[in-house]
Amino acid sequence: MSARNAKQAAEEFVSRLQIPVKGNESNFQLVTFTSDEDCRFFYPRRALEWQQQVNTYISRALRLKRIRVRRVILAPTDYTTWRSNREDSSELRRQFADQHLRFVSKQ
Repeated sequence: MSARNAKQAAEEFVSRLQIPVKGNESNFQLVTFTSDEDCRFFYPRRALEWQQQVNTYISRALRLKRIRVRRVILAPTDYTTWRSNREDSSELRRQFADQHLRFVSKQ
């Protein structure tokens, strides 16, 4: 995937966000990983470098809207704890990672 594809993916992602109106100063949480293997654990067809490019473009776009970006690092051990006795699947892994892409309260 190219930088152009990453930028396009980021633009599509930001366009789907429902940005809170309240004071226009919010925090948004993005997901990142410590290794390519961890990234592919949650997003099998996605390389860590591409994920980082998308995050960079999303961050830039949100900063223009006065939204502060926080990053949370996810690891397979976080997923395993959360999953508990549910059956493992690539869909469940993605669901776990995607649920962390959200607006969060300021701290």
